[in-house]
Amino acid sequence: MGRGRPRGDSGGRVRILRGQPRRPNGRRRSRALADGGLRICGGRRPARKTADLQAGAPGKRRIRRKNSARQKSPSAVKIFLATSNAHKAFEFSNMFAAERLDCQIFCAKDAEGFEPPEENGSTFAENAFIKADALKRFAPADAYVMADDSGLAVDALGGAPGIMSARYAGVEKPGADAANNAKLLREMESVPDEKRTARFVCAIALLCPDGLRILSEGKIEGTIGRAERGANGFGYDPLFYLPERRMTTAELAPSDKDAISHRGTAFAKLAKFLRENRANLGGIA
Repeated sequence: MGRGRPRGDSGGRVRILRGQPRRPNGRRRSRALADGGLRICGGRRPARKTADLQAGAPGKRRIRRKNSARQKSPSAVKIFLATSNAHKAFEFSNMFAAERLDCQIFCAKDAEGFEPPEENGSTFAENAFIKADALKRFAPADAYVMADDSGLAVDALGGAPGIMSARYAGVEKPGADAANNAKLLREMESVPDEKRTARFVCAIALLCPDGLRILSEGKIEGTIGRAERGANGFGYDPLFYLPERRMTTAELAPSDKDAISHRGTAFAKLAKFLRENRANLGGIA
C-alpha cells in the first residue's frame, strides 16, 4: 500500500497502530526489523487496550505436528490459512504455537470448493487481501481467514523480483525455488558486494467474522550472496545473507528465523493486536 490515506475494501479509513511488538518474554524486536505497520481497515473497531496481556512464561518454541490443530478444544477459534505452500503453513503453525494463541489452524485445502485466485494486485498487501477474500467465501462463517503475500526486493534490480518472487523464473513447483535462485544469481553476477542490498517483505491480511480487516507488515534487511548456503528455510533463503549474523536465513534454526524474519515480524505485530483485543475478537488469544 502506498502512502497517504488508504482505505479498506469496506470504505473505512485505515488506522495505523505504531510501535514495536513485544515477544512473550517481554523483549522488543530491534527497530530495524520492526518497520511497517498494522492497519485496521473497515468493520467494527475493537476497544482500546485496557491491560497488557502476556502470552505466558517464556520458553522454547513448540513444533506443532500435522493435524495437531484438530486436537485443540472445540471452543478454540478457527483460522483458515489461504496458502497451498506447505512451508508457509508450517511456519505459521509454529508461530501460533509460540505465541500461545488458542486457535485451530486449517489450510486452504480444508475449505471445500476453494480454488486459488489470480494474484493480480500491484503490491504485497493487495495480493494478501485478494487471497484472503477468495478463501473467505468458502470458509465457515465463524472462522478467521488469514493470508500473506511476501517476497524479495533487490535494490540493484529495481525492487525485483518483488510481487513476482514466487514466479520469477516462470517455473512451477516443485522446481520453482531452484530456478528462481539460479535466475537471481545470473542477474546479480556482475553486481559488486556493496550494491547487493535487498530485503524480504511480508504483508499479512486477516479477515475477522464481523467484517474487521487487518493488515500487518514486516520486513528484514540483508544482502544477496554469491552462492547458496544452508539447508533450512525455502525460497530465496539460501541466498539471503544477514551481515550481522554472518549467515543466510537458510542457515538459521527455524525458531531463530521466525524471531527476526519478515513473516515473523508481521505475525508478532498481529499477535500482539489480537491478544490486546481478544475480548472484542471472539476470544482468539
